[in-house]
Amino acid sequence: MKFDVNDYQNELDAVKAKIEIFQRSEEKADESFLEVGDLLVAAKNDKQLEDEIFTQLKKEVAKSLKSNGVRNINKVVSIAQCDVIQKNKDRLPKGWGSLYLLVGIENLEELIESGDVTPSTTRAKINGLKKKPQAKPRMIVELNTEEAITEEQMTELKEALSGTSWYLVKK
Repeated sequence: MKFDVNDYQNELDAVKAKIEIFQRSEEKADESFLEVGDLLVAAKNDKQLEDEIFTQLKKEVAKSLKSNGVRNINKVVSIAQCDVIQKNKDRLPKGWGSLYLLVGIENLEELIESGDVTPSTTRAKINGLKKKPQAKPRMIVELNTEEAITEEQMTELKEALSGTSWYLVKK
């Protein structure tokens, strides 16, 4: 199925109304931009849009925004699709940038319940709440010999390790 903008004119008109509010208002900018994401997700679900068509619709909306590209549209769509955020909107920061940072946090519901995330939580604090990927443990292998390792042995070991995620570190 090919994307035809005329098939989505009602949805685009509703989105454009929110975009106008977004562009005119300092106070409601975040709120109206978040509503753009809500409208897009509702259109996707109501019309059961395939991913390819939905992508085209988001690009069309991004064109309407002029300065804000499809990346930002994808962010508000991610926010609109996050069940935890949708259920707890009144308990979270209002800015779409802060909300987008919350999308990727696995234990978000727990953080909301504990009071670690509130409407006044800053983006900096949200970044600090994200679980850092744990560093891979290092393994040290000691040779059980008192003889010096020859260059030939080192070359053989390097070859044996090539193609794996293992590598040599000199001490």
